[in-house]
Formats: sequence, structure tokens, C-alpha cells
Amino acid sequence: MKKKTDNDKELICIESSSKVLSGITGRTTNIMVVDDDNINRNRLDKLLSSYGYKVWQAPNGEKAIKMLSEVNPDAVLLDLVMPGLGGLEVCRILRNMDNIMGVPIVIISSKGDKNTIAGALNCGADDFIVKPIDELELIARLNSQLRARRMFLELEEDRKNLAITLEISRTLSATLETEEILDTIVNKVAKITNASRASIVLIDKGKNLGYVLASHDNPNVRNLMIDLKKYPEIKVVVDTKEPVVIDDISNNPLMKEVKEMVKDFKEVSVLVVPIVCDEEVLGTIFLRTRRSTRNFSQKEVYFCQVVANASFNALKNAHLYRTIQEEKEHLEILAVTDQLTNSYNHSYFFMRLDEEYQRAKRYGVPMSCIMIDVDDFKLINDTYGHIVGDSVLKELSSGIQKAIRKNDLFARYGGEEFAIILPHTGNKGAFKEAERIRKVVLELEFSKLPAGKKITISLGVASYPHDAIKTYNDLIAYADKGLYRAKAEGKNKSAVFPGEERAIL
Repeated sequence: MKKKTDNDKELICIESSSKVLSGITGRTTNIMVVDDDNINRNRLDKLLSSYGYKVWQAPNGEKAIKMLSEVNPDAVLLDLVMPGLGGLEVCRILRNMDNIMGVPIVIISSKGDKNTIAGALNCGADDFIVKPIDELELIARLNSQLRARRMFLELEEDRKNLAITLEISRTLSATLETEEILDTIVNKVAKITNASRASIVLIDKGKNLGYVLASHDNPNVRNLMIDLKKYPEIKVVVDTKEPVVIDDISNNPLMKEVKEMVKDFKEVSVLVVPIVCDEEVLGTIFLRTRRSTRNFSQKEVYFCQVVANASFNALKNAHLYRTIQEEKEHLEILAVTDQLTNSYNHSYFFMRLDEEYQRAKRYGVPMSCIMIDVDDFKLINDTYGHIVGDSVLKELSSGIQKAIRKNDLFARYGGEEFAIILPHTGNKGAFKEAERIRKVVLELEFSKLPAGKKITISLGVASYPHDAIKTYNDLIAYADKGLYRAKAEGKNKSAVFPGEERAIL
């Protein structure tokens, strides 16, 4: 065999091409050498290894066939004359195996007549080399076959990508169900890229938040909120509108601010692709995988961009749905909220009072109502003005809302009057709650009043069941009577209808 020389430019070119498949297979190129002659196998092993190939030896055809699943060869060098299964028979068998499709087979033989070469090629061989082997010729022919192999793999990858893209497109046109579309996208993208996680993230740039709408590794993930400050790779994509590939997120400078959060993600690669509509990033396709030998290829990036372009309508619908939902929730809150005090309003109070009263009657459980009035509130307005008066009501409401129990409902009844519904609470418990709230208000400081100026409240309590209470309106009326009595007896106190304080204390 001809020896390699450092000054030979052809050899330098050939040597670099030994990695022709590494970018697409993610590993060193595997060559299987099948020859019954141990000396020939070892010579080929030494030669090919010196050019950077990983060599697998098989002493006969039977052994070679058994080794195929383990080796996953990128090319096979096959001796023609061997005991047992001969080279031509092995070649025929290999060509009928699915896992060897597209893998070049090069026959090596001391016979170089036309009939022998034609017979080998007719059996499925891709090339034929006559012994004694010339090193340059072998490596050049091998790399020529590997380049053809690369083209085959790229075409096969393009075919799969196109098939997946068409499948996604069919899903987009066949259904209006956003969740189904997003699930299809993440599952297909994960399959093509071998990602350990493929997610679609909806971006709320104004709030610096993201929402994970779908993730192939966890079908239950829906609208999972994430803080984009913890995902600088997503923020960069949102700002630049360009894909980002990070080889090792645990050591990448971009992740410096969140280094502690990603320290366990050694050798984890990330690909983030923007989903853009009208120059705005609606969301991203987010891929993560652990790859020790290669990163996301440019072809994978391009495929994800194609998918992103095809899927922006689904994300736009999801974005629109979220906007509508937020507006609906906001309107629902506005409908039940008093705008000055941020407590529940009069209408919502009566709706809930009716519900709780019917529930108490149905199940035979107690309930109570507390009516609250701010003492001498007109004097506050007359002395300090209505703006200060409004401020007092807001701060008073906030203080009471913090003080009430979790299951109680606090509402502004009107003007300077407030009310509290207390489910599952009888007279004794309601009176104690009224007194506790009264004392809380006594301790409140009001920002727009002079230092030390105190506000007091009077409270009236009524409870069901009681012989005099037949409707929820009766409950309000008798709580009001308790309030009037508290006012008449000097204010800054709680009173129970019909004057049963001694019985319940």
C-alpha cells in the first residue's frame, strides 16, 4: 500500500473528508471491513483508522450480517471470495435489508476481469477495487461513495421534513382546535430533531412573560406561565427575531445571569426559533436535547423555521384567545367590583347573599350578616373634602378586607356603608368577628388625615336561623336595625339584633 506523506495535498483533502458524514449522523463515520483474511482486515483497519474512520471487523459474511444492528455502518468493504457466504451472496442479502438502505458496498477482490466486476455491480455493489489495494485510490473511492451516502441521507431527511411539514399543514387546515394543532407541531418537531423537549411558548412581551401552550414531553402542560427573565435565550429571539442555537447552556455566556439555574444542564443544546407575524414575535418553538457529539444542524434550524412560518396562525389564534379571555376576566371582575374601594359591589353582594341564604336553609346551617357604617363620615367630608373622604373609604376597605376570614365576603353596600356575609357562622361567632373588625379599624392610620386622627365604625349583626328571619332581605333589615341601635347607643360599637349580646357573650 502507498504510504501517506505530509506534503501530499491530495491526502490532506482526503483526510478531512473522512468526517463527511459526522455532521449529519452525529458520530464518527463507521466502516465495516468483511474479510476472512486476518492480515488484510488489520491492514485495512490501520489504514482507515489513520484517516479518522471507526473500523469494525467481520471475519465472514455470517458475522457481518449479525453485527449490522450494532455497527450501523456508513460503508461496507466486502471481500469477494470467502468461505461460507461469499461476497456476492452477502451483497445480495445486505441490499434486501431495510437498515442497510443507501449504505455503499465496495467489493474488494484480486479478480479484476469485466465479468467479475459486472457480476458484483449487478448484485448491488456500488464500487469495485482490485487487489493489491492502492491507498489513495481506496480512500478516494470510499469518500466518493460517502459523499453519495451523504446526499442520500440529506434527501431522505428532506423527504421526512417535507412529509412532516405537509402533515402539519393538513392538521392546520383540517381543524380549528388550537390545542390539537399545537400538539401536532411539538410532537412532529420532536420526532424530526430527536429533541428531549419540544415546546411552543406564547410571548407576552409587555409583561415579560411567556406561556407554554404545549410540550411534547408533557401533554398536560397548558398555559404554564414562565418569567422570561429566567430565559435569556428566548428574550434574545424575541428582541432579534432570529433563531438562536446554544451548544451547552450550562457554559454559554448568554446564560450568565441564570448560571445557577442551568448548572445541571451540562452538554444540553437549545434551539429557539421565533414565530413571527407582522414583524411581531408571537411566540417561539423551543427545543432542548442532550447532545454530546453534535448540535442542532442548520437543516434542523431551517425545518423549524418552516414549521414556525406554517404555524403562526395557530399561535395567533391562541394569542387572540388569551387576549379575549383576559378581557373577559377583567370585565367579570369589573362587573362585581366597586371601583373606589376595590371591594365587591352592591349587586354582587345581594347575589351572593341570596346563594348563601338558600344554602343555609337547604342544609340547616347557620349564617350571619354584618352591616358596617363609618361614624361621622359627613364630618370628614365637610372638614377635609371629598377627595380625602374617598381616600379614607379606600384605606378603610383595604384594612377590613385584610382582617376578615378567608370564607367571608366583604362588599361596599353604598356610600360609607359596608356589609359582610359570614357563611356557617351563628350569632356568637358573628358578634366576635364584628368586635374584632371594629378594633382593627381603631388601629388603622389614614394617609390623608392628620396624624393620630382615628376613624370609628358601628356594626350591626343578624343571624339565621331566627324566627323573625324568613328571607335574605330580612337578614339585611335586622342587621340594619342592629346597626341603628349601635349608633343610638353611642357609636363605635357592635350590636346584635334583637339585643342578645348578653346571651352570646
